[in-house]
Amino acid sequence: HLGALRAGRFEPAHALALAAAPGAAARECRLAAPARGCGTLGRVPARGAARLRPGRGEPLLFGEQLYWLPHAPGAALGSADLAGLRTLRPGLHLGALRAGRFEPAHALALAAAPGAAARECRLAAASAEAAAYLRGEALAQPGLAAGWTVVTVDGYPLGWGKVSGGQLKNHYPKGLRRMG
Repeated sequence: HLGALRAGRFEPAHALALAAAPGAAARECRLAAPARGCGTLGRVPARGAARLRPGRGEPLLFGEQLYWLPHAPGAALGSADLAGLRTLRPGLHLGALRAGRFEPAHALALAAAPGAAARECRLAAASAEAAAYLRGEALAQPGLAAGWTVVTVDGYPLGWGKVSGGQLKNHYPKGLRRMG
């Protein structure tokens, strides 16, 4: 569980929340309007946004899609500068907020630092399980806790799976799966 969309705001779960000092109040990042045709831009709590930072930047919500818009040193390009521009991807795709839940994007699994995910399924490169994952098959994982899990092979992230009932349901992108 990475977070939830509540009252038009993304609220990160423990996995994404910044460890705030006891009694510290959460501030909110109020973001500018999105580029035309991209839906409504939400508000992301600043303390959760700080944990998402792969560097300098800001979270950006286009409709249901959550992105991380990086800021280059010395260049102040922000979400307000995107107003009126059509953009394919305004930054790193973190995931989608659907029906009150967060579904992580494949790009987030690949960009995350080792050990950043709350749950991890470690596979060996030569294992039959790694080959089955790359084919899009579900894997038996009775020891893992339920929820979104990053799948790694020899320490390198491959993508996401969702553990439920002792089974890792494959969320590897269909276009990347191996046949046979």
